[in-house]
Amino acid sequence: FSSRGQEPCTCHEALRRYASLPLFAFHSLPPDPTTSRLYRGTGTGFAPGHPSRSCGPAARCIGAVSACRHHAFGHHRRCTDRHTGKRNRLRERERPDDDEASGQTRSRRLAREIQLGRLLDSRWIGRDTLVSIRLYVEGGGDRKPLRTECRQAFRAFLQKAGLAGRLPRIFASGGRQQAYDDFRHALGASRGDDFVVLLVDSEGPIATDAERWRHLKDHDGWDKPAGATDDHVHLMVQCMEAWFLADRPALADYFGDGFSERSLPRRADVEQVSKQELERGLNAATRNSRPKGAYRKGRDSFAILADLDPDKVADASPHAKRLLEALRA
Repeated sequence: FSSRGQEPCTCHEALRRYASLPLFAFHSLPPDPTTSRLYRGTGTGFAPGHPSRSCGPAARCIGAVSACRHHAFGHHRRCTDRHTGKRNRLRERERPDDDEASGQTRSRRLAREIQLGRLLDSRWIGRDTLVSIRLYVEGGGDRKPLRTECRQAFRAFLQKAGLAGRLPRIFASGGRQQAYDDFRHALGASRGDDFVVLLVDSEGPIATDAERWRHLKDHDGWDKPAGATDDHVHLMVQCMEAWFLADRPALADYFGDGFSERSLPRRADVEQVSKQELERGLNAATRNSRPKGAYRKGRDSFAILADLDPDKVADASPHAKRLLEALRA
C-alpha cells in the first residue's frame, strides 16, 4: 500500500481476489469483477451515495459499508462465506447477519411487543403490597374432568362477584386433605408477592367470629402452617351446597319442571343447616324434576355454583361474604 492506502499492490493475486472486503483500519478496496461470484449481489456497482473506488475513511464508512451491494456483510440476513474447517477456508453456508442499520426498524418493532417482568394475576392485598393470589379449593374428586369443572365454576362465580380482570389462580385439589396439603406446600414456597388461600367446607357449625384455624385443628387435626393467619383460610359453612339455598331461583331454573322448592330447608341462616339436612332437602326437591332427576353432586354441584348470584350468597352466608370481601380488598 501507499502511505495513504489509496491502492493495493496488484502483484499479489490473493490480495486482488479479496480486494472487495473492507479494511476497517484504513480504506476499503475496489472490488474485482472476477470475484463477484463469491457474494450474493450482482454487477459491480456500489450502493447509492457510496464512493465507487473507496469507502472513505474508516471513521465515516462503516455505516456505508453495510450498504455495499458486493460486500459480503452488506446484505441484511444474507451473509455468505465458505465453510470453516481446514486451512484458511471460509464458510459457504448462509447465516443471519443483522447489522444495526438494516435491522433497527425490526428491532424497534420487536421491543414494543415484549413485556418485561413476570405476568401475574396482580392486585392489592392489605396496604402496600402488589401480590398474586392462589386459591386452593376442596372439590373435584380424583377425576381430572371434574376438577376442571370445579375450577371453571369457581372462576365463573368469582367473575360475577366483581373480580373479572383480577381473578385469583384457582386450583381444584380434589379431596379436602389434598387441598390442605397443596395449600401448605404452596405457602411454604411462596414469595413476597404471593398470597395463598385455602377454601374448604367447615363440615360443621362454626361461629362467625370463631378462629378458623382452631376449628380445623379440632375437626381435622390440621396444624396452622408457619406464617399462616386466619386471612389465609376461608370456609364454606357447613358445605358448598349451603350456598345453593341462598339462590333458590337459580336452583329452580337449573332443574326445571318438577322442582319442589318447598322441600328445601326453610332456615334463613343457611350456615346453620347441617350437611345431612341439606342432602335430604336437595334430594326431595329434585327427585321429580325433568329432565335431570334427583340431585347428584358430581354431575350438578359445579354447574349450579356457576349459576349462583354471589350477592345473594354473601347476604345469606357471613363466611362467604368474608371470602368475597377478602378477594375484593
